[in-house]
Amino acid sequence: MSLACQYDRVRFANFLGDIVRQVAIEARLRIPEHYPKLARVKGGEFRAEPPVLTVNEGLLIVSGKVNPRMIYLAEQSAAESGTLKEENLRDSESDGYRAPLEYGVSWWEESELNFEERIEIPGLTPEMSVEVDLKPQTVLYEKENSYEVVFHGVLDLIVHTALPQSVELVSEVTTQPAGRVNLRKDRIAIEEFAGVKTASLPVRALLLIPNYKPGVQRLLDYFVRPVGITSELYNGKVAVKGLLEVAVIYVGADDEGRPTEIFVNDWNRETETAIPFEAFIDSGVAGKILAEPKITAKNLKIEHHSQRELHCQLDLECDVRLMEIVTKEFVMEVIPEAGEAIDTEVNLVNLEEFCEECQGLINFEQEVVLPAGTPDIERLLTYCGTLEDLVVEAADDKLSITGNLNIDLYYVTEGLDDQRLFQTGWNKQNSNCLPVSGYLESTELAPGVVLRSQVALDSLKLELLGSRTLKVQGKLKARVVVKSPRAVSVIQNCALVTPADLASRPSMLFYIVQPGDTLWKVARKYQTTMETLIQANQLSGPDRIETGQKLLIPKRLFTAK
Repeated sequence: MSLACQYDRVRFANFLGDIVRQVAIEARLRIPEHYPKLARVKGGEFRAEPPVLTVNEGLLIVSGKVNPRMIYLAEQSAAESGTLKEENLRDSESDGYRAPLEYGVSWWEESELNFEERIEIPGLTPEMSVEVDLKPQTVLYEKENSYEVVFHGVLDLIVHTALPQSVELVSEVTTQPAGRVNLRKDRIAIEEFAGVKTASLPVRALLLIPNYKPGVQRLLDYFVRPVGITSELYNGKVAVKGLLEVAVIYVGADDEGRPTEIFVNDWNRETETAIPFEAFIDSGVAGKILAEPKITAKNLKIEHHSQRELHCQLDLECDVRLMEIVTKEFVMEVIPEAGEAIDTEVNLVNLEEFCEECQGLINFEQEVVLPAGTPDIERLLTYCGTLEDLVVEAADDKLSITGNLNIDLYYVTEGLDDQRLFQTGWNKQNSNCLPVSGYLESTELAPGVVLRSQVALDSLKLELLGSRTLKVQGKLKARVVVKSPRAVSVIQNCALVTPADLASRPSMLFYIVQPGDTLWKVARKYQTTMETLIQANQLSGPDRIETGQKLLIPKRLFTAK
Protein backbone atom coordinates (compact mmCIF):
# COMPACT_ATOMS: atom_id res chain seq x y z
CA MET A 1 0.00 0.00 0.00
CA SER A 2 1.12 3.57 -0.69
CA LEU A 3 -0.12 6.67 1.10
CA ALA A 4 -0.32 10.36 0.06
CA CYS A 5 -1.31 13.42 2.08
CA GLN A 6 -2.94 16.61 0.87
CA TYR A 7 -2.16 19.73 2.86
CA ASP A 8 -3.91 23.01 3.59
CA ARG A 9 -2.63 26.10 5.35
CA VAL A 10 -4.52 28.03 8.01
CA ARG A 11 -3.57 31.68 8.35
CA PHE A 12 -4.74 33.75 11.29
CA ALA A 13 -3.75 36.76 13.33
CA ASN A 14 -2.94 36.71 17.00
CA PHE A 15 -4.07 40.16 18.16
CA LEU A 16 -1.98 41.28 21.10
CA GLY A 17 -3.03 43.65 23.86
CA ASP A 18 -3.11 47.37 23.05
CA ILE A 19 -0.33 49.64 24.30
CA VAL A 20 -1.17 53.22 25.31
CA ARG A 21 1.60 55.81 25.46
CA GLN A 22 1.26 59.54 26.15
CA VAL A 23 3.39 62.04 24.26
CA ALA A 24 3.93 65.57 25.56
CA ILE A 25 4.55 68.20 22.89
CA GLU A 26 5.74 71.70 23.74
CA ALA A 27 6.69 74.54 21.41
CA ARG A 28 6.82 78.31 21.16
CA LEU A 29 4.44 79.55 18.46
CA ARG A 30 4.42 82.96 16.82
CA ILE A 31 1.23 84.66 15.66
CA PRO A 32 1.60 85.90 12.05
CA GLU A 33 2.40 89.61 11.77
CA HIS A 34 -0.77 90.44 9.80
CA TYR A 35 -2.92 89.32 12.77
CA PRO A 36 -3.77 91.77 15.58
CA LYS A 37 -1.85 91.64 18.83
CA LEU A 38 -2.77 89.07 21.46
CA ALA A 39 -4.53 90.29 24.59
CA ARG A 40 -5.64 87.00 26.12
CA VAL A 41 -5.89 83.36 25.06
CA LYS A 42 -9.47 82.12 24.92
CA GLY A 43 -8.77 78.46 24.20
CA GLY A 44 -7.79 76.12 21.44
CA GLU A 45 -7.11 72.61 20.32
CA PHE A 46 -4.77 70.66 18.10
CA ARG A 47 -5.23 68.01 15.43
CA ALA A 48 -2.98 65.06 14.73
CA GLU A 49 -2.01 63.90 11.25
CA PRO A 50 -1.83 60.13 10.49
CA PRO A 51 1.60 58.95 11.71
CA VAL A 52 4.48 57.26 9.92
CA LEU A 53 5.47 53.94 11.53
CA THR A 54 8.87 52.25 11.51
CA VAL A 55 8.77 48.70 12.88
CA ASN A 56 12.07 47.21 14.07
CA GLU A 57 12.95 44.23 16.25
CA GLY A 58 11.47 45.12 19.64
CA LEU A 59 11.14 48.82 18.78
CA LEU A 60 8.33 50.89 17.22
CA ILE A 61 9.11 54.42 16.05
CA VAL A 62 6.07 56.68 15.63
CA SER A 63 6.67 59.93 13.73
CA GLY A 64 3.96 62.49 13.15
CA LYS A 65 2.77 66.07 13.02
CA VAL A 66 0.19 68.09 14.94
CA ASN A 67 -1.62 71.25 13.84
CA PRO A 68 -2.33 73.69 16.70
CA ARG A 69 -5.33 76.05 16.43
CA MET A 70 -6.00 78.83 18.92
CA ILE A 71 -8.76 81.36 19.56
CA TYR A 72 -7.70 84.57 21.28
CA LEU A 73 -8.88 88.03 22.22
CA ALA A 74 -7.11 90.81 20.36
CA GLU A 75 -5.98 94.07 21.92
CA GLN A 76 -8.75 96.63 21.46
CA SER A 77 -6.70 99.15 19.49
CA ALA A 78 -5.10 96.47 17.30
CA ALA A 79 -8.42 94.85 16.48
CA GLU A 80 -10.06 98.18 15.65
CA SER A 81 -7.26 99.24 13.34
CA GLY A 82 -7.44 95.95 11.48
CA THR A 83 -11.19 95.71 11.02
CA LEU A 84 -12.99 99.08 11.26
CA LYS A 85 -12.38 102.46 9.77
CA GLU A 86 -12.33 105.23 12.36
CA GLU A 87 -15.56 106.88 11.13
CA ASN A 88 -17.37 103.50 11.01
CA LEU A 89 -16.14 102.71 14.51
CA ARG A 90 -17.57 105.99 15.86
CA ASP A 91 -20.91 105.31 14.12
CA SER A 92 -21.01 101.82 15.54
CA GLU A 93 -20.18 102.94 19.07
CA SER A 94 -22.94 105.55 18.95
CA ASP A 95 -25.40 102.75 18.16
CA GLY A 96 -24.14 100.67 21.09
CA TYR A 97 -22.38 98.28 18.72
CA ARG A 98 -19.32 96.37 19.93
CA ALA A 99 -17.29 94.44 17.36
CA PRO A 100 -16.13 90.94 18.38
CA LEU A 101 -12.50 90.87 19.47
CA GLU A 102 -12.09 87.09 18.97
CA TYR A 103 -9.62 85.88 16.38
CA GLY A 104 -8.62 82.40 15.27
CA VAL A 105 -5.15 81.39 14.15
CA SER A 106 -3.77 78.02 13.04
CA TRP A 107 -0.30 76.68 12.41
CA TRP A 108 0.12 74.26 9.52
CA GLU A 109 2.52 73.36 6.72
CA GLU A 110 5.85 74.99 7.64
CA SER A 111 4.52 75.77 11.14
CA GLU A 112 3.40 72.22 11.95
CA LEU A 113 4.87 70.63 15.07
CA ASN A 114 6.75 67.37 14.59
CA PHE A 115 7.12 64.62 17.17
CA GLU A 116 8.79 61.23 17.38
CA GLU A 117 8.12 58.56 19.98
CA ARG A 118 10.19 55.41 20.38
CA ILE A 119 8.29 52.55 22.05
CA GLU A 120 10.02 49.37 23.14
CA ILE A 121 7.73 46.36 22.58
CA PRO A 122 9.23 42.98 23.52
CA GLY A 123 8.63 40.42 20.78
CA LEU A 124 7.86 43.01 18.09
CA THR A 125 9.11 42.03 14.61
CA PRO A 126 8.93 43.79 11.21
CA GLU A 127 6.60 41.02 10.01
CA MET A 128 3.91 42.01 12.52
CA SER A 129 0.93 44.17 11.61
CA VAL A 130 0.98 47.44 13.57
CA GLU A 131 -1.62 50.22 13.66
CA VAL A 132 -1.53 53.39 15.76
CA ASP A 133 -4.44 55.67 16.68
CA LEU A 134 -3.67 59.24 17.77
CA LYS A 135 -6.03 61.02 20.18
CA PRO A 136 -5.38 64.59 21.38
CA GLN A 137 -6.08 64.73 25.11
CA THR A 138 -5.15 68.02 26.80
CA VAL A 139 -3.95 71.36 25.46
CA LEU A 140 -2.83 74.64 26.98
CA TYR A 141 -1.72 77.90 25.35
CA GLU A 142 0.26 80.32 27.54
CA LYS A 143 0.80 83.93 26.49
CA GLU A 144 4.45 85.01 26.29
CA ASN A 145 3.96 88.42 24.68
CA SER A 146 1.69 90.13 22.15
CA TYR A 147 2.79 87.83 19.32
CA GLU A 148 3.99 84.61 21.00
CA VAL A 149 2.39 81.75 22.92
CA VAL A 150 3.76 78.52 24.36
CA PHE A 151 1.87 75.42 23.27
CA HIS A 152 1.54 72.44 25.65
CA GLY A 153 -0.22 69.40 24.21
CA VAL A 154 -0.65 65.81 25.34
CA LEU A 155 -1.32 63.16 22.74
CA ASP A 156 -2.41 59.55 23.36
CA LEU A 157 -0.82 56.89 21.13
CA ILE A 158 -2.84 53.66 21.06
CA VAL A 159 -0.78 50.88 19.47
CA HIS A 160 -2.59 47.83 18.03
CA THR A 161 -0.37 44.88 17.11
CA ALA A 162 -1.18 41.58 15.45
CA LEU A 163 1.14 38.64 14.81
CA PRO A 164 0.31 36.86 11.53
CA GLN A 165 0.60 33.10 12.03
CA SER A 166 0.07 30.06 9.84
CA VAL A 167 -0.23 26.32 10.42
CA GLU A 168 -0.03 23.59 7.77
CA LEU A 169 -2.35 20.65 8.35
CA VAL A 170 -3.47 17.48 6.59
CA SER A 171 -6.80 18.00 4.85
CA GLU A 172 -7.03 14.63 3.05
CA VAL A 173 -5.28 11.22 3.03
CA THR A 174 -5.46 8.89 0.01
CA THR A 175 -4.14 5.36 -0.40
CA GLN A 176 -3.37 3.08 -3.28
CA PRO A 177 -5.30 0.79 -3.48
CA ALA A 178 -8.04 3.21 -2.45
CA GLY A 179 -10.04 3.00 0.74
CA ARG A 180 -7.41 1.35 2.95
CA VAL A 181 -7.76 3.91 5.76
CA ASN A 182 -10.62 5.51 7.66
CA LEU A 183 -10.43 9.20 8.48
CA ARG A 184 -11.95 11.19 11.29
CA LYS A 185 -12.33 14.82 10.26
CA ASP A 186 -13.43 18.12 11.74
CA ARG A 187 -13.97 21.61 10.40
CA ILE A 188 -13.56 25.09 11.76
CA ALA A 189 -14.50 28.59 10.56
CA ILE A 190 -11.79 31.15 11.19
CA GLU A 191 -10.81 34.70 10.29
CA GLU A 192 -7.77 34.77 8.07
CA PHE A 193 -5.95 38.07 8.42
CA ALA A 194 -5.66 39.52 4.90
CA GLY A 195 -3.75 42.66 5.88
CA VAL A 196 -4.45 46.38 6.07
CA LYS A 197 -5.06 48.23 2.81
CA THR A 198 -4.62 52.01 2.59
CA ALA A 199 -5.78 54.64 0.12
CA SER A 200 -5.52 58.42 0.17
CA LEU A 201 -8.43 60.41 -1.24
CA PRO A 202 -8.07 64.15 -1.94
CA VAL A 203 -11.23 66.13 -1.15
CA ARG A 204 -11.80 69.62 -2.54
CA ALA A 205 -15.16 71.30 -1.96
CA LEU A 206 -16.77 74.73 -2.30
CA LEU A 207 -18.84 75.61 0.79
CA LEU A 208 -21.46 78.35 0.37
CA ILE A 209 -22.79 80.43 3.25
CA PRO A 210 -26.62 80.56 2.86
CA ASN A 211 -28.21 83.94 2.10
CA TYR A 212 -30.18 84.04 5.36
CA LYS A 213 -26.90 84.29 7.29
CA PRO A 214 -24.29 87.05 7.21
CA GLY A 215 -21.20 86.48 5.11
CA VAL A 216 -17.76 85.81 6.55
CA GLN A 217 -15.53 88.61 7.82
CA ARG A 218 -13.00 86.22 9.41
CA LEU A 219 -12.83 82.56 10.44
CA LEU A 220 -12.40 81.62 14.09
CA ASP A 221 -12.44 77.80 14.04
CA TYR A 222 -13.66 74.88 11.95
CA PHE A 223 -14.18 71.12 12.25
CA VAL A 224 -14.61 68.19 9.89
CA ARG A 225 -16.27 64.96 11.05
CA PRO A 226 -16.43 61.75 8.97
CA VAL A 227 -19.85 60.14 9.56
CA GLY A 228 -21.99 57.36 8.13
CA ILE A 229 -19.00 55.21 7.13
CA THR A 230 -19.93 52.02 5.26
CA SER A 231 -17.95 49.44 3.30
CA GLU A 232 -19.04 47.05 0.56
CA LEU A 233 -17.23 44.51 -1.61
CA TYR A 234 -17.34 44.84 -5.40
CA ASN A 235 -15.36 42.47 -7.64
CA GLY A 236 -12.35 42.25 -5.38
CA LYS A 237 -12.50 45.91 -4.36
CA VAL A 238 -13.70 47.46 -1.12
CA ALA A 239 -15.87 50.55 -1.61
CA VAL A 240 -15.64 52.82 1.43
CA LYS A 241 -18.38 55.46 1.47
CA GLY A 242 -19.33 58.20 3.88
CA LEU A 243 -20.01 61.86 4.48
CA LEU A 244 -17.97 64.75 5.83
CA GLU A 245 -19.86 67.07 8.15
CA VAL A 246 -18.30 70.53 8.36
CA ALA A 247 -18.84 73.23 10.99
CA VAL A 248 -17.35 76.73 10.69
CA ILE A 249 -17.35 79.35 13.47
CA TYR A 250 -16.88 82.82 12.04
CA VAL A 251 -17.33 86.54 12.61
CA GLY A 252 -20.02 87.81 10.27
CA ALA A 253 -19.76 90.77 7.91
CA ASP A 254 -22.32 93.44 7.09
CA ASP A 255 -22.86 94.90 3.64
CA GLU A 256 -19.86 97.19 4.08
CA GLY A 257 -17.59 94.37 5.21
CA ARG A 258 -17.58 95.39 8.88
CA PRO A 259 -17.54 92.65 11.55
CA THR A 260 -20.88 91.99 13.17
CA GLU A 261 -21.68 89.00 15.41
CA ILE A 262 -20.22 85.51 15.86
CA PHE A 263 -22.02 82.85 13.85
CA VAL A 264 -21.72 79.21 12.89
CA ASN A 265 -22.71 77.34 9.77
CA ASP A 266 -22.99 73.56 9.49
CA TRP A 267 -22.95 71.36 6.41
CA ASN A 268 -24.39 68.10 7.73
CA ARG A 269 -26.52 65.02 7.06
CA GLU A 270 -29.65 66.57 8.55
CA THR A 271 -29.70 69.38 5.96
CA GLU A 272 -28.30 67.09 3.22
CA THR A 273 -25.36 69.46 2.71
CA ALA A 274 -22.56 67.19 3.99
CA ILE A 275 -19.72 66.40 1.57
CA PRO A 276 -19.98 62.83 0.16
CA PHE A 277 -16.87 60.76 -0.50
CA GLU A 278 -16.13 57.30 -1.90
CA ALA A 279 -12.86 55.40 -2.10
CA PHE A 280 -12.15 52.09 -3.84
CA ILE A 281 -9.41 49.84 -2.46
CA ASP A 282 -8.15 46.59 -3.99
CA SER A 283 -8.75 43.86 -1.43
CA GLY A 284 -6.83 41.02 -3.07
CA VAL A 285 -9.41 38.66 -1.52
CA ALA A 286 -12.01 36.76 -3.52
CA GLY A 287 -14.03 35.12 -0.71
CA LYS A 288 -16.20 36.41 2.10
CA ILE A 289 -14.45 39.18 3.98
CA LEU A 290 -15.02 41.47 6.91
CA ALA A 291 -13.83 44.97 6.05
CA GLU A 292 -13.21 47.31 8.99
CA PRO A 293 -12.63 50.86 7.70
CA LYS A 294 -11.04 53.74 9.57
CA ILE A 295 -11.16 57.27 8.13
CA THR A 296 -8.75 60.04 9.16
CA ALA A 297 -8.72 63.61 7.83
CA LYS A 298 -5.31 65.22 7.28
CA ASN A 299 -3.95 68.43 5.75
CA LEU A 300 -7.24 70.16 6.56
CA LYS A 301 -7.61 73.79 5.45
CA ILE A 302 -10.67 75.98 5.14
CA GLU A 303 -10.18 79.46 3.70
CA HIS A 304 -12.62 82.17 2.65
CA HIS A 305 -12.04 83.87 -0.68
CA SER A 306 -15.20 85.94 -0.49
CA GLN A 307 -17.85 86.60 2.12
CA ARG A 308 -20.02 83.69 0.93
CA GLU A 309 -17.53 81.21 -0.50
CA LEU A 310 -15.28 78.96 1.57
CA HIS A 311 -12.76 76.62 0.02
CA CYS A 312 -12.32 73.34 1.92
CA GLN A 313 -9.43 71.02 1.15
CA LEU A 314 -8.16 67.94 2.92
CA ASP A 315 -6.86 64.45 2.28
CA LEU A 316 -8.73 61.45 3.63
CA GLU A 317 -6.62 58.52 4.82
CA CYS A 318 -8.71 55.36 4.34
CA ASP A 319 -7.34 52.35 6.23
CA VAL A 320 -9.26 49.08 5.85
CA ARG A 321 -8.42 46.00 7.90
CA LEU A 322 -9.43 42.91 5.91
CA MET A 323 -10.38 39.60 7.49
CA GLU A 324 -11.41 36.68 5.25
CA ILE A 325 -13.87 34.17 6.71
CA VAL A 326 -12.87 30.66 5.61
CA THR A 327 -13.98 27.18 6.64
CA LYS A 328 -11.17 24.64 6.88
CA GLU A 329 -11.64 20.85 6.98
CA PHE A 330 -8.81 18.88 8.53
CA VAL A 331 -7.97 15.29 9.45
CA MET A 332 -7.97 14.57 13.18
CA GLU A 333 -7.25 10.82 13.06
CA VAL A 334 -6.09 8.23 10.50
CA ILE A 335 -7.26 4.66 11.23
CA PRO A 336 -5.55 2.02 9.03
CA GLU A 337 -6.78 -1.45 8.24
CA ALA A 338 -5.57 -4.32 10.39
CA GLY A 339 -1.98 -5.22 9.71
CA GLU A 340 -1.01 -1.71 8.52
CA ALA A 341 0.96 0.86 10.58
CA ILE A 342 0.63 4.61 10.05
CA ASP A 343 2.58 7.28 11.92
CA THR A 344 1.08 10.74 12.40
CA GLU A 345 2.65 13.99 13.60
CA VAL A 346 0.01 15.69 15.72
CA ASN A 347 0.24 19.23 17.09
CA LEU A 348 -2.10 21.10 19.41
CA VAL A 349 -3.04 24.44 17.83
CA ASN A 350 -4.89 27.21 19.67
CA LEU A 351 -7.34 28.88 17.28
CA GLU A 352 -10.26 31.25 17.57
CA GLU A 353 -13.33 29.94 15.78
CA PHE A 354 -15.43 32.58 14.07
CA CYS A 355 -18.99 32.66 15.44
CA GLU A 356 -20.73 35.79 14.19
CA GLU A 357 -20.48 39.49 13.41
CA CYS A 358 -22.91 41.76 15.26
CA GLN A 359 -23.73 45.26 14.02
CA GLY A 360 -26.10 47.91 15.22
CA LEU A 361 -26.79 51.44 16.39
CA ILE A 362 -27.00 52.28 20.08
CA ASN A 363 -29.04 55.34 21.06
CA PHE A 364 -28.19 57.43 24.10
CA GLU A 365 -29.80 60.48 25.68
CA GLN A 366 -29.20 62.50 28.84
CA GLU A 367 -29.47 66.01 30.25
CA VAL A 368 -26.35 67.89 31.30
CA VAL A 369 -25.61 71.15 33.08
CA LEU A 370 -22.84 73.56 32.16
CA PRO A 371 -19.69 73.07 34.24
CA ALA A 372 -19.48 75.30 37.31
CA GLY A 373 -17.86 78.69 36.75
CA THR A 374 -18.90 79.03 33.11
CA PRO A 375 -21.22 81.83 31.92
CA ASP A 376 -24.78 81.21 30.73
CA ILE A 377 -25.54 80.39 27.10
CA GLU A 378 -27.16 83.09 25.00
CA ARG A 379 -26.79 81.27 21.68
CA LEU A 380 -25.49 77.77 21.00
CA LEU A 381 -22.94 77.64 18.17
CA THR A 382 -21.50 74.16 17.63
CA TYR A 383 -19.97 71.15 19.34
CA CYS A 384 -17.95 68.04 18.61
CA GLY A 385 -17.62 64.72 20.38
CA THR A 386 -15.17 61.83 20.74
CA LEU A 387 -15.33 58.47 22.51
CA GLU A 388 -12.96 57.26 25.23
CA ASP A 389 -12.39 54.17 27.38
CA LEU A 390 -14.67 51.82 25.43
CA VAL A 391 -15.32 48.39 26.94
CA VAL A 392 -17.23 45.60 25.17
CA GLU A 393 -18.25 42.58 27.25
CA ALA A 394 -20.48 39.53 26.90
CA ALA A 395 -23.50 39.70 29.20
CA ASP A 396 -26.02 36.84 28.99
CA ASP A 397 -27.33 36.92 25.41
CA LYS A 398 -26.22 40.52 24.80
CA LEU A 399 -23.06 42.46 24.12
CA SER A 400 -22.62 45.24 26.66
CA ILE A 401 -20.91 48.41 25.37
CA THR A 402 -19.82 51.14 27.79
CA GLY A 403 -17.58 54.16 27.42
CA ASN A 404 -17.13 57.87 28.00
CA LEU A 405 -18.13 60.71 25.71
CA ASN A 406 -16.05 63.88 25.41
CA ILE A 407 -17.88 67.00 24.18
CA ASP A 408 -16.32 70.35 23.30
CA LEU A 409 -18.95 73.09 23.26
CA TYR A 410 -18.82 76.56 21.66
CA TYR A 411 -21.43 79.21 22.41
CA VAL A 412 -22.10 82.95 22.58
CA THR A 413 -22.53 84.52 25.99
CA GLU A 414 -23.59 87.92 27.35
CA GLY A 415 -22.38 90.02 30.26
CA LEU A 416 -18.64 89.80 29.62
CA ASP A 417 -16.81 93.05 28.96
CA ASP A 418 -14.39 91.92 26.26
CA GLN A 419 -15.58 88.60 24.90
CA ARG A 420 -18.60 86.92 23.39
CA LEU A 421 -17.36 83.48 22.34
CA PHE A 422 -16.96 80.89 25.05
CA GLN A 423 -15.63 77.34 24.94
CA THR A 424 -16.22 74.65 27.56
CA GLY A 425 -16.87 70.94 27.63
CA TRP A 426 -17.29 67.60 29.28
CA ASN A 427 -14.04 65.77 28.72
CA LYS A 428 -11.03 64.05 30.25
CA GLN A 429 -9.22 67.37 30.62
CA ASN A 430 -12.01 68.64 32.90
CA SER A 431 -12.55 65.20 34.55
CA ASN A 432 -16.26 65.27 33.72
CA CYS A 433 -16.72 62.92 30.75
CA LEU A 434 -20.28 61.78 30.06
CA PRO A 435 -20.93 58.02 30.42
CA VAL A 436 -22.63 56.21 27.53
CA SER A 437 -23.77 52.60 27.33
CA GLY A 438 -25.96 50.18 25.42
CA TYR A 439 -26.41 46.63 24.14
CA LEU A 440 -26.25 44.61 20.95
CA GLU A 441 -28.18 41.38 20.54
CA SER A 442 -26.12 38.20 19.99
CA THR A 443 -26.79 34.48 19.59
CA GLU A 444 -23.28 33.07 20.03
CA LEU A 445 -22.18 34.15 23.49
CA ALA A 446 -20.73 30.96 24.94
CA PRO A 447 -18.50 31.27 28.04
CA GLY A 448 -15.02 32.56 27.31
CA VAL A 449 -15.76 34.12 23.91
CA VAL A 450 -13.27 36.56 22.41
CA LEU A 451 -14.62 39.91 21.23
CA ARG A 452 -13.05 42.30 18.74
CA SER A 453 -14.95 45.56 18.43
CA GLN A 454 -15.09 48.74 16.38
CA VAL A 455 -17.27 51.45 17.94
CA ALA A 456 -17.67 54.96 16.52
CA LEU A 457 -19.78 58.01 17.27
CA ASP A 458 -22.33 58.00 14.44
CA SER A 459 -24.27 61.14 15.39
CA LEU A 460 -24.43 63.74 18.14
CA LYS A 461 -27.02 66.45 18.80
CA LEU A 462 -27.20 69.02 21.59
CA GLU A 463 -30.45 70.86 22.28
CA LEU A 464 -30.56 73.94 24.52
CA LEU A 465 -33.21 73.49 27.23
CA GLY A 466 -32.25 76.52 29.32
CA SER A 467 -29.40 78.95 29.76
CA ARG A 468 -27.38 76.26 31.55
CA THR A 469 -29.09 72.98 30.64
CA LEU A 470 -28.74 70.92 27.47
CA LYS A 471 -30.12 67.64 26.19
CA VAL A 472 -27.50 65.34 24.66
CA GLN A 473 -28.69 62.81 22.07
CA GLY A 474 -26.68 60.57 19.80
CA LYS A 475 -25.95 57.17 18.33
CA LEU A 476 -23.02 54.80 18.56
CA LYS A 477 -22.30 52.61 15.55
CA ALA A 478 -20.91 49.29 16.76
CA ARG A 479 -19.45 46.25 14.99
CA VAL A 480 -18.38 43.31 17.13
CA VAL A 481 -16.81 40.07 15.91
CA VAL A 482 -17.52 37.13 18.26
CA LYS A 483 -15.01 34.27 18.31
CA SER A 484 -14.65 31.19 20.49
CA PRO A 485 -11.21 29.96 21.62
CA ARG A 486 -10.59 26.38 20.57
CA ALA A 487 -7.64 24.01 21.06
CA VAL A 488 -7.45 21.71 18.03
CA SER A 489 -5.27 18.60 17.64
CA VAL A 490 -4.32 18.65 13.97
CA ILE A 491 -2.32 16.15 11.93
CA GLN A 492 0.53 17.98 10.24
CA ASN A 493 2.25 14.91 8.77
CA CYS A 494 1.21 11.36 7.97
CA ALA A 495 3.33 8.42 6.75
CA LEU A 496 2.98 4.70 6.10
CA VAL A 497 5.37 2.66 8.28
CA THR A 498 6.92 -0.49 6.82
CA PRO A 499 8.63 -2.22 9.77
CA ALA A 500 12.25 -3.17 9.20
CA ASP A 501 13.28 -6.84 8.92
CA LEU A 502 13.77 -7.87 12.54
CA ALA A 503 16.60 -10.24 11.63
CA SER A 504 18.58 -7.45 10.00
CA ARG A 505 18.29 -4.97 12.87
CA PRO A 506 20.60 -5.33 15.93
CA SER A 507 18.99 -5.91 19.27
CA MET A 508 20.43 -2.64 20.64
CA LEU A 509 20.34 0.29 18.16
CA PHE A 510 21.00 3.85 19.27
CA TYR A 511 20.88 7.19 17.45
CA ILE A 512 22.54 10.49 18.47
CA VAL A 513 20.26 13.47 17.81
CA GLN A 514 21.78 15.88 15.26
CA PRO A 515 21.14 19.63 14.88
CA GLY A 516 17.81 20.20 13.12
CA ASP A 517 16.47 16.75 13.98
CA THR A 518 12.88 16.23 15.06
CA LEU A 519 11.31 13.07 16.38
CA TRP A 520 9.32 12.84 13.15
CA LYS A 521 12.56 12.85 11.10
CA VAL A 522 14.15 10.16 13.28
CA ALA A 523 11.04 7.98 13.02
CA ARG A 524 11.09 8.26 9.21
CA LYS A 525 14.80 7.40 9.11
CA TYR A 526 14.27 4.09 10.95
CA GLN A 527 10.76 3.21 9.70
CA THR A 528 9.20 3.38 13.12
CA THR A 529 6.62 5.61 14.80
CA MET A 530 6.98 8.60 17.07
CA GLU A 531 4.89 6.83 19.69
CA THR A 532 7.38 3.93 19.66
CA LEU A 533 10.29 6.33 20.25
CA ILE A 534 8.41 8.23 22.98
CA GLN A 535 7.65 5.03 24.92
CA ALA A 536 11.06 3.46 24.43
CA ASN A 537 12.89 6.60 25.62
CA GLN A 538 10.32 7.72 28.20
CA LEU A 539 9.95 11.13 26.53
CA SER A 540 7.38 13.56 27.87
CA GLY A 541 6.37 14.64 24.37
CA PRO A 542 7.32 14.64 20.68
CA ASP A 543 9.19 17.95 20.97
CA ARG A 544 11.33 16.93 23.94
CA ILE A 545 14.58 15.94 22.25
CA GLU A 546 17.86 17.85 22.22
CA THR A 547 20.99 17.83 20.07
CA GLY A 548 23.42 15.16 21.32
CA GLN A 549 20.74 13.14 23.07
CA LYS A 550 20.99 9.32 22.67
CA LEU A 551 17.78 7.67 21.49
CA LEU A 552 17.02 3.93 21.64
CA ILE A 553 15.52 2.62 18.37
CA PRO A 554 13.37 -0.47 19.21
CA LYS A 555 13.01 -3.42 16.84
CA ARG A 556 9.24 -3.62 17.17
CA LEU A 557 6.53 -0.99 16.93
CA PHE A 558 4.77 0.00 20.14
CA THR A 559 1.07 0.75 20.17
CA ALA A 560 -0.27 4.00 21.55
CA LYS A 561 -1.01 4.04 25.25
